[in-house]
Amino acid sequence: MLNKKYCPILISMPRNGSTWVQSYVRASYKNEDVMIPSKFSNEFFGSVEYDQLRLEEKIDLIEKLEKLDIVVSHKVFADMFMDSPDMFFKWFKSFYKDYNIILLRRRNIWKTYISLLFHYTIQKHLQTTISDVNERATLHTWTGKGIHEGNEDLIKSTIQTYKVPFIFNPKHFTSFANKVRFYQDEVIAAFPDKWQMWLEDLSDEKLAKIFKVEIQKEVAPLKHLNYTTYYKPKELKLIQDTFEERFENEFRFYGYEYK
Repeated sequence: MLNKKYCPILISMPRNGSTWVQSYVRASYKNEDVMIPSKFSNEFFGSVEYDQLRLEEKIDLIEKLEKLDIVVSHKVFADMFMDSPDMFFKWFKSFYKDYNIILLRRRNIWKTYISLLFHYTIQKHLQTTISDVNERATLHTWTGKGIHEGNEDLIKSTIQTYKVPFIFNPKHFTSFANKVRFYQDEVIAAFPDKWQMWLEDLSDEKLAKIFKVEIQKEVAPLKHLNYTTYYKPKELKLIQDTFEERFENEFRFYGYEYK
């Protein structure tokens, strides 16, 4: 019989260390009667590898697998629920209510934002300069070698070669604020008794102990890339001033920190 309370399902915002934490969740699934997607498919609902399936088909597949005592190991970015709150989010809350939900947050919300803006800027610029999707993926991807395997030289060379312009994006910031608000007020509030993790409190050793697995080496965060150095002083001040105002008026009340 499937032990739902054991099977961890990770919910996070982007750039909160979810791929790193999920590598330990995936390793823990190997000890149970569960289904692990292909190596780089940490996401099931948001992965391009499963784009051929409609949302309803993905939900139907997960429900059928559970009847066979099989659970899909996957993480979910909270903002995905925003696209379909009356269907996807409603189903998710009902289906996973008895599972071991992990709500991952990054205490330093400035690092979440500046990292998200940095990589979003690269991605959007490449979309306007390179038509081939596969070529773009070799230069920069949210979940592949460009970021999570620590190939910082590739990121730097991509920026230089394609002259990526790092500027403030007001629409992107508004979207980010909306996602933070939704994660806090809707998603976390929907799972009041579930496990909340702060990224800053975790380490490889602690995660290995929590999930009773060996230390995982497949995912390593970027160590030497300072995002702020890519913005001109005037642009960086605009970004920081806008962020600080939102932080003082909203983000800090959720328990986040700035710098």
